[in-house]
Formats: sequence, C-alpha cells, structure tokens
Amino acid sequence: MSKQDLMLRPFQNSDYEAYKWVHDHQLPSVNEFDEGYFFSETITPRFFQTMVTMHESLREDQDAYIYGAFNELNQLVGIIELITISDDYRKAEVKLRVFNLYFNQGYGKAMIKKIFNEAQSIGYTHLVAHCPLHHNVAHQLFISCGFKDEGAQLVQECDQICWPTKRVFSAVL
Repeated sequence: MSKQDLMLRPFQNSDYEAYKWVHDHQLPSVNEFDEGYFFSETITPRFFQTMVTMHESLREDQDAYIYGAFNELNQLVGIIELITISDDYRKAEVKLRVFNLYFNQGYGKAMIKKIFNEAQSIGYTHLVAHCPLHHNVAHQLFISCGFKDEGAQLVQECDQICWPTKRVFSAVL
C-alpha cells in the first residue's frame, strides 16, 4: 500500500463496521504502551452514533478534531486527534493511536504528515505532542516527522488531576 492513499476524515455513522472490526481483531498488547485487545461488546451502533455526534460537537466548538485513518481497503488503521490547547485556537496537541494490527507499517508517520495539512487548514500554527518518558518509538516518530524535542516537562492533562512528566515535542506549521 502507498501511504499516500491513507485517508484522514472525521468519523461518520457509516464507519461503524470498520470501527467495530478493528476493535474485535486487536491483538493482545505487544508493549507497555499498546492498549491491545479491547472488550468490544460495548461497541454498539448506538454507542458509535453517540461518539460521532460528540466528535461533531467538539469540531463545531473548535475544541478538538478527531479523525479516523483509513487505508485503501477502507480499514481503520488508527485514530489521530488535534486538541485545541490555546485560547486563540492556534495551538493544538496531537494524539495518535495506530491499532496494533497495523504496527510497523508506516501508518503513524503517514498520519502525522497528513495531519500537518489538516492542522494548517484549520488555522493552527503550532502542534505539540506529549509522550511517555520511555516511549522511544513515539519519540523517534515525532522527530522523524519534523517535531523538535523539548525535553521532559510536567504536563497538565485535561482528563487527569495530576501533572505527569512527559517528553514534549513541538512543531511550527
């Protein structure tokens, strides 16, 4: 497959089968950073429709842009998010997940390269990524995509009360 054929797009209700399939077929965790197999019994059409509606609301409010990454066979290979982290809507955090069925096939790099164009079209001028301190594969991925290593920093995460130390990477668009 040519990674140029990778398509990033917001989830649609019609993506339910691809979303369910990849969760049903996840392999057991292959490393400490991989979520691995997911109990997919909870992924129902209603759950998925609610998720799509929530993503649309976040996009309309300019709080977050969440994309499915689909290969040429319309298989969901990953999810990438741009989360607005500045009051002027110019800076976003990039969050990336490649499903472990598709590890080591170049999808992570292709997703990041494609998200640059998407981020620019939204109006972002800066991107940051927060990675676990010892996730060397992620560190190398962001550096290979043109991010600058800003070192270890305390990072406030919106879904956590604590401020964990993460490796921070940044890119100017």
